Amino acid sequence: MEGTGAAIPALKAGETVKDVATCPSGQVVLGGGGNVSTSGGAVGALQSSSPTSSNEWTAVAVVTTGEAGGELHVKADAICGSP
Repeated sequence: MEGTGAAIPALKAGETVKDVATCPSGQVVLGGGGNVSTSGGAVGALQSSSPTSSNEWTAVAVVTTGEAGGELHVKADAICGSP
């Protein structure tokens, strides 16, 4: 399962954005990850990627180099299965 994705203006180093991928009803998280992308000259990194409940995986991205007009994007991915 994929999260919907999230983005923020990447103006200042240290700012974060998160996305959550949720497993369908009756399934649990078996694993997951996160994907980070930037635009407009900004630079970012995956700060954390971990389960946040039995059926959710959260990915957090952080701006490492801010840039006016830049954006930081993150998308969480969850591998789901039967308990």
